Amino acid sequence: MQLSMLLYNQNQFSSGRAKAPIRLLVVDDGHETTQVLRSSLEAGIFEVIEARTGEQGLVQARHTEPDMIVVDLVAAETAGLEFCRELRRFSNSLVLLLSANGKPGVTEQAFNEGVDDFLAKPANSSILVASVYKLARRAQLDVEQPRTSGI
Repeated sequence: MQLSMLLYNQNQFSSGRAKAPIRLLVVDDGHETTQVLRSSLEAGIFEVIEARTGEQGLVQARHTEPDMIVVDLVAAETAGLEFCRELRRFSNSLVLLLSANGKPGVTEQAFNEGVDDFLAKPANSSILVASVYKLARRAQLDVEQPRTSGI
């Protein structure tokens, strides 16, 4: 899906029609990231789709054409990068890669493989959610992050 297809035009706002939710594919072999995102992202704005392996994620990406993908695989520096390399052969979806290995070489390689943002683990759940909203805003997916108190 091309980025230009993700942009909402002004007619959708003035017509009163509901906007389609932002499809967020979460490739998560541990399920924790999916649970955080499902419980924290605004219902109706995000549709969270789950895959448990990189292979399932690629199938889901082809089938659902997600707007954004969060990749949280245990071996993110290998499996996650391989996933991104394959994904970029057919998709322009935004990608947020989570990895416990935040070494500069791994981060650089992730960006070279087409990752749009990189978050080192362990990541605070509020930082993860803020990163998803940041990518959505960057892509002009018409989303505002809810304000939290106490910040």
